[in-house]
Amino acid sequence: AVGPALSLEKLGRDWHHERYEEMEGAQADRSAEALRDLEMHIFPAFDDLPSRSLLDGRARIKDWIRVMSGNEPMTPDSGFQIGATTYQKSTVTGLLWMLRKILEHSRDLGHDVPDFMAGKNLVALDKVGSTKRKSPLIGLETCVRLAAQLHVIHQLALWLMRLAGLRIS
Repeated sequence: AVGPALSLEKLGRDWHHERYEEMEGAQADRSAEALRDLEMHIFPAFDDLPSRSLLDGRARIKDWIRVMSGNEPMTPDSGFQIGATTYQKSTVTGLLWMLRKILEHSRDLGHDVPDFMAGKNLVALDKVGSTKRKSPLIGLETCVRLAAQLHVIHQLALWLMRLAGLRIS
């Protein structure tokens, strides 16, 4: 039964021990990195998650995702604040993967833990202030000057890429 004795930290340490130590799921440095991520990000934010209702738990996860990317939490009393450090989408995706695996593992072991991560909506957000780099489109005059310095085969490849709209690198 779900109760205050069931903490996400205990469930997470059990999952980590089985995956990384008993089953040797990764090299030692990855195992240590995963444990550090759990201790630094997952356990402090979600230790009481197993005792929360489904909707309350999902709201907590959503607020955490928002704060990790530099957005304000949606729930005013969530306790999360935007910190000095925000994280890239790939980092938060990895942390969400670990949280999802811990919850799956706990249910596999028979613990009555709601499926907080159900569906595909709980995904990492782009970091606030980050922009995707766009390659500039090379003008025809630049292509002519560049092609003049290339072998005929490379000129053909250059013009095919340019006319097809592909990135020239």
